[in-house]
Amino acid sequence: MKVLFIVTSYWAYGELLIALNFANKIKKSGYQPYFFIPPSHEKILRTHKIPYSLLIPKLGKVNRVLMQDIEHRHCPDYVILSDFLNYYFCEKHYGITVEDLKIFKGKLGNFRRIFVGIWNIGSNGEQYGR
Repeated sequence: MKVLFIVTSYWAYGELLIALNFANKIKKSGYQPYFFIPPSHEKILRTHKIPYSLLIPKLGKVNRVLMQDIEHRHCPDYVILSDFLNYYFCEKHYGITVEDLKIFKGKLGNFRRIFVGIWNIGSNGEQYGR
């Protein structure tokens, strides 16, 4: 199963670290994580053995093409927004909207309320499932 993590906050690293921690755990179970991140997070992703693509600031058309490319090449079964509230600022920062998430055919979730068939994570951080 393939899992796409979309991290949109270029100023906060907490969401990225939570997503990386989760990705490394599910990777051990055979899942294939992929990240779509801002350029500010690339240095951290390079230290992990997880593939990624970069969001390009202020270029919505290019970012939509990148999203279509990720859907076409990686076909993620699950798409996880690392911070769904920050995603609502994407139009200003990256030119993409919530509507653009329809590009992905996989199930959509986030870390507040995630039902991706892999794990359920409660708001208190307790993990259960699989």
